[in-house]
Amino acid sequence: MDEEWNSDNIQFSPIVIKFGDLLTKASKDSGELDMEFLPAEFRGWPHDPDPYTIFFKRKGREFWVLDYKNPRVALYRIRKRKYKDEDTGEEVEEEFAVHDRTVFNFVPVAIREVHDFTIELAAEEANMDAPTLYRWVIAERALSGIYIRELGPALKVELLDKLNEVGGLFLSEALAKEAIDTILALARLLEAVEHVHEPLAPGIYWNPKTRQLEAYGFDTQMPSRVRIYDALKLLDKIVKANPDKRWYESWSVKFGKIFKWALVAGLGYAYKVYNEKRRWIPYLLFIGESLTGKTQVISKVISYLWKPLGKVTSIGSSWSVYNFGETISSVASVIVINEAAPLFKSLNFGDEGDNFFNLIKNAPEQYLFRTKSVGKNIRRPYPALATLAFNANMPGIKDEAIRRRFFTVEFSKVDKIPPEIAHYFETSIVPYLDYLADIGRFVFNVIKEEPELLALPWEDLAEKLVKRLYEYAGLDIPEWLKNAELVDNYREELDDEKREKVVTWLRRHFDETYFRYSRYADSSTTPKDRVFYVLEHELSPYFVVRGNEVIIKKSLLEAIRADTRLDVYNFKTLCDLLNWDYPVQRRLGSARPRVAVTTLDKFFDLLGVSESKIEADLKLAERVVDVLAVNSFTFDELLKILNVQEEELREVITELERELVILPKDGRYSLNKARARELGFEIVDTYVVTGGGRV
Repeated sequence: MDEEWNSDNIQFSPIVIKFGDLLTKASKDSGELDMEFLPAEFRGWPHDPDPYTIFFKRKGREFWVLDYKNPRVALYRIRKRKYKDEDTGEEVEEEFAVHDRTVFNFVPVAIREVHDFTIELAAEEANMDAPTLYRWVIAERALSGIYIRELGPALKVELLDKLNEVGGLFLSEALAKEAIDTILALARLLEAVEHVHEPLAPGIYWNPKTRQLEAYGFDTQMPSRVRIYDALKLLDKIVKANPDKRWYESWSVKFGKIFKWALVAGLGYAYKVYNEKRRWIPYLLFIGESLTGKTQVISKVISYLWKPLGKVTSIGSSWSVYNFGETISSVASVIVINEAAPLFKSLNFGDEGDNFFNLIKNAPEQYLFRTKSVGKNIRRPYPALATLAFNANMPGIKDEAIRRRFFTVEFSKVDKIPPEIAHYFETSIVPYLDYLADIGRFVFNVIKEEPELLALPWEDLAEKLVKRLYEYAGLDIPEWLKNAELVDNYREELDDEKREKVVTWLRRHFDETYFRYSRYADSSTTPKDRVFYVLEHELSPYFVVRGNEVIIKKSLLEAIRADTRLDVYNFKTLCDLLNWDYPVQRRLGSARPRVAVTTLDKFFDLLGVSESKIEADLKLAERVVDVLAVNSFTFDELLKILNVQEEELREVITELERELVILPKDGRYSLNKARARELGFEIVDTYVVTGGGRV
């Protein structure tokens, strides 16, 4: 904001002070300035200098001059003239400075180099050096007087744009660029650049350098118990506004879920940085029927909880990657975006080639939202600071990559608010929403005192904060808030969808491989036998079977991705989804790569090809009968021949003994063929044909 001119602004300008120190240092004991003691950049000025006229050599016989008496940055040329000395009559040559042109009608009062760790984190994530940002305080000369303005924060190449926004501060762009470079060089030479270590945007931060929770543009005073009591009672008043029981049982729970999310959302960036991106708070998507209080009540409640940081805005149909980047990097707190349906229409198609699709997909868990080109080989990173809440009259998002990053609450017809209740909200609730800001201040102070709470999963952190709030106010947690469990059914559904997509691909893969390569392919072969045949003969490049263990190679993920739009971050994520052990090292040929491992039975269960116990027992019983039809064997011999689990074989042997199908004698088992045929077993007699007939 502009301020009127004050001589103190000049007197205490670091640039003026440092230049005065330079002149003092170059003075002899007599106190007279000896220009030869000045650095080379300042030599050659023909006039007696004063601290409020700063000169700096340009080239040849030109000087830059920063005039603090009549604020301007100008170019001066050094001229010569000859005249006769009145006393001696001798011809004397004199140099003097002549004003050539004015470049700026202002002078820099202070130049601050801003070191913002959010920019540094974002730049590191983008594999680039963090750009240097400046904030200039200038004294501008106008027709109505002299005013103090602030420019920036901006990159050096953006300072001209900032001057253009102010208007009328320079005439020649080429000279203006040179002047900016010169002023920065002068300030550095004088050691007059101030270094500021703080985020550019207001908000709540976990500073990774100081390991402390910090707030900028936010009142951090701990509210009284009475104020928290009043705020919580206001929440109760909101959910009980409509006497309709069905509405209350539905709407209050959804409102409670959103309230819990909002308690931690204001700390979203701090939470992400504290956990080094291992944990992050998902964006909120509250969608569904219109006239359910999403805009009139819920959007306002979310923003008022973190007032003045919390914001409400509408993107509507005018959104773009640019204005979205400006929005998300404008504050490290919560931002509610109303009328968000147009923004999500393209996302519903899940276009991986869409730049915005990928930006919004990655923003919740990354430090960087996007980078913007601001000059040749110069890019400015936009950090993903805000935790966003999207309000839209639409059904749920279809794309799984986006849905996974949202906590979704959907309002239905039963949640519609009657007109008379809407009027009650507007007249009896909205005017008192300022009370809710005390809740955000309370949360900040709790986390400030116990930052280790940020290590909790965000759902657990929200529940703990709710408990602390009501204890502090001396109130019991109301039922509607207890019932508002932070369970996102969308995420559970999403994992089920992904798992089903993978299983479908695997079934098709094993079937196609079996019928392509098996010499004995038969459509009557059971799905389990097809899978086992492919594994046993190593017909698939992605699987190896060793005994009762299935080894899965990393190349499987790329094969699935090539055929499906599966949003799985890496191979470990796939293994977690399918409950496979990873990483495990197994020898495959001469190498010992990191692979996934599961048991054969679990693999069959995953594919849904496992046999029931009755089917498995019956198959094993048939195999036992077939073997004993040839000869009698001991239990250990049968175990070795059949290659099955000891417990499975013992159960089947016991059952066959009970039915008198097999008969034990002297530690060996023999087959009762008549009884076996009676029970439906197919018995093939074994004999040898000779010249005399059967033997």
